[in-house]
Amino acid sequence: MNALPDFWITTVRRLAPPEFGGGISHVVSDAVVRADWVVPKSPEIDEAANPRGGVRGARGIARLDDDHIIVASYHSLLIYNSESQLVDRHTHPLMSGIHAIARDGSLVWVTSTSIDVLLGYNLETREVEEVFDLTALASVRQLGVVPRGLDLTADYRADPTVVRGDSTHLNSVLKLDDALYVLLNRFGVIIDVRADRVVARHDLLRGGHDLVYIPERDQIAVNDTVSQSILLFDRQTFSLVDRIKIARLKGAPWWLTTEKAKLLCQKVVSRLFRIRVNASPLFMRGLAYENGRIYSGTSPAAVFVTCLDTRQIVGQHRFSRKTTDTIYGILPAGGPRA
Repeated sequence: MNALPDFWITTVRRLAPPEFGGGISHVVSDAVVRADWVVPKSPEIDEAANPRGGVRGARGIARLDDDHIIVASYHSLLIYNSESQLVDRHTHPLMSGIHAIARDGSLVWVTSTSIDVLLGYNLETREVEEVFDLTALASVRQLGVVPRGLDLTADYRADPTVVRGDSTHLNSVLKLDDALYVLLNRFGVIIDVRADRVVARHDLLRGGHDLVYIPERDQIAVNDTVSQSILLFDRQTFSLVDRIKIARLKGAPWWLTTEKAKLLCQKVVSRLFRIRVNASPLFMRGLAYENGRIYSGTSPAAVFVTCLDTRQIVGQHRFSRKTTDTIYGILPAGGPRA
């Protein structure tokens, strides 16, 4: 198996104290050369009510320029240099429970998941230029969602629970040409917020995370936690054209079979005894694409690099054996750039 190219990851450690709840790591030649905890600050948040994630760890990740990356925490955008040193921090009262980010020139699109808001934040002016309240869109109301009626002058960072109404679980964003796509995990839909239109609806999207564009194929890739697969949708029709099951690929490690067995046992026990599960094996999150290869993340924290043409795993790195440790975001060192 080939050595992995250089890349960054962000992680969340479920059930851990927030100060040890995950962070960022830089991997060079199969070795972790730098790792940092990410803890929400300014404002400080002392919250452990949600053991699945809550305020823990680092979330979305994107490239700023050749020497800097952007990493999302619960309520902030953190700027790191190429040595993984924190050099700047941005936050805003409407940044709450950030999941994913996407670069768009000087803007960063931010999914403020706790309040179902998509923000267009300008890194240069340090101001929000655009705000989309997802629950106020006609396409979302048609799903049966009651508008939340947010006060856009309020500060939702410290206590998002004051927000009433249904959650769409807005967890991914992708900017392509004039379209601005978001994934609403709860309803299994992808919406173009600029057109206010549902472009894709599929049951497998209910376990979906991440929206990644594959230009050579004009396809959009999505992680599916329910079936432990990478879903490929045609961008023009948004029909599901391919489904890549990681554990069945050539080059898949033996331990994936073991984790699959653990997942099946967990499902049986949780259903019999009605136990809420806070951490599951093979929870797929974190997706990136570069030069014909797709990077995908799982729990226990691991990254797989799959060649789309040969459908073979050509690289892997296992960071942890703990089910509570999960990959959140992946950024190959070579791109993409906005």
